[in-house]
Amino acid sequence: MILSLERRFLFIKTTKTAGTSVELALSQVCGPRDVITPLMAEDEAIRKANPGPNQQNFLMNKAIEGPGRIVDVPGHGPARMRFYNHMPAAEIRSQLAEGAWDGLFKFCVARNPWDRVVSAYFYTWGTEPEVSFSRFVRSGKVAELQRKGRELYTIDGSMAVDRICRYEMLADDLARVFEELKLGPVPPLPRAKSGIWPKGMHYRDLYSPADRDRIGTIFKDEIESLGYVF
Repeated sequence: MILSLERRFLFIKTTKTAGTSVELALSQVCGPRDVITPLMAEDEAIRKANPGPNQQNFLMNKAIEGPGRIVDVPGHGPARMRFYNHMPAAEIRSQLAEGAWDGLFKFCVARNPWDRVVSAYFYTWGTEPEVSFSRFVRSGKVAELQRKGRELYTIDGSMAVDRICRYEMLADDLARVFEELKLGPVPPLPRAKSGIWPKGMHYRDLYSPADRDRIGTIFKDEIESLGYVF
């Protein structure tokens, strides 16, 4: 996640939606007071090669009560964090000063769930999976994917963001966000965690009717609210 106190925006990062690429671009418009949560070591290397700050201001202040969240931070080791990657909206709000939440422009990225599940499958197993796609669809990995999607950008079932950018039209949607926030032109989006699908494959190629329907049930709320179809 990225919380810009200077530019008054909050980016809530869902999984398998090009969130890391968006974070790498947003980091380039952040200031020294902004919160930038850590990425994986290879992604931090990309961030360091670009303008703007790196991971910063995410640790739990010793003066703040509560256990925080212990996370192994690349280049830092285990750390007690106040803000972390894939943090839910409700938890972010709880860490902010009174009234601060309402003053932020909050946004995230969503992706067609059937497409997103296939992306997670190849990200987990590579291009020569040891587990069948049908078995993956029935595993806890898909339930985790669902939790790290809609449940991150809603609070008690209600939408907590001002804008949902679509993965399918990310360049255009992100350009609109940058324009509204007066952030200037969108920096080129680094292709983080990409290129893991077999060439020429479409996500529909992997689905049986039963697997298609199962994903439709698990992600029902997201599919209905955003109008996605198989």
